[in-house]
Amino acid sequence: MINFNSRRFYKKSIRKNLNTESGKKNLDELVEREKRVVQQEKQSKANSELFDDTIHEINKIYTLLDSNANKLRRAYDSSQFDGYFDNIIKDIEGIVSLLSIRLQLHRYLMNPSLTEKDQTGKFVIWKKVEKIYKCLYTEKSKKGLSINMQGSNSKSFKLKNTIELAIFIILENAIKYSPDNEEITIDFKESKNNLIVSFTNWGMCPSNEEMARLTERGFRSNIAQQNPNTKGSGLGLYILEQICKSNSVDLNIAKGDISKKISGVDHNPFTVKLTFN
Repeated sequence: MINFNSRRFYKKSIRKNLNTESGKKNLDELVEREKRVVQQEKQSKANSELFDDTIHEINKIYTLLDSNANKLRRAYDSSQFDGYFDNIIKDIEGIVSLLSIRLQLHRYLMNPSLTEKDQTGKFVIWKKVEKIYKCLYTEKSKKGLSINMQGSNSKSFKLKNTIELAIFIILENAIKYSPDNEEITIDFKESKNNLIVSFTNWGMCPSNEEMARLTERGFRSNIAQQNPNTKGSGLGLYILEQICKSNSVDLNIAKGDISKKISGVDHNPFTVKLTFN
């Protein structure tokens, strides 16, 4: 615990001796100490928010599992198994994949340096996006959103396994920040030399100044903080940038100039673009 009385006394004694070498040295030490205290308090708050977010996500997954268990009980009681098992198995497979990705995300949020140590493989990005889309199908359906995948991708790219996590962060954010009943577009443009994948959704975009800070660790825009439906710790886009760097994938985040009113509020297209070389 920080003893504020001792800190005030220490500051007072330093002020008396500011003109001496030892006084200046003590002042420098105090400034550094204050910086460390502020940093520790910020880190403690971020860890607490991360823990709360993780518990919230685990509760959501528990609800999905409980819902499927109830479906099985009803099917068993009524002896109507036809058609139930295929759907429930798909749901459970999706839940298992979602839980695996969320646990992986939690590990990287706690220790971002793990992105450098991940194993590599050859992946077709279209298939990875399809997998994440299926994991988040329930989330997007609750908001009445449609997801439109357009273009094509046949080439595979040598990447780390964390690329799956990068796609998850982008698509989950697009779902979270989109107004209900809107469309999310995922556009694939493949050429001889590269593949460009653009994720675009309508949202209440941050200011230009805030846009430049979105990948800073712990940063959240004013709009995100004020919206009770968009809880977060400000670490997702920071982790996304680290993953892209470790995979040599170019990351670009931009908002469009055009706008439209949704529920009386101006919204702009928000695009996250990944370039695979």
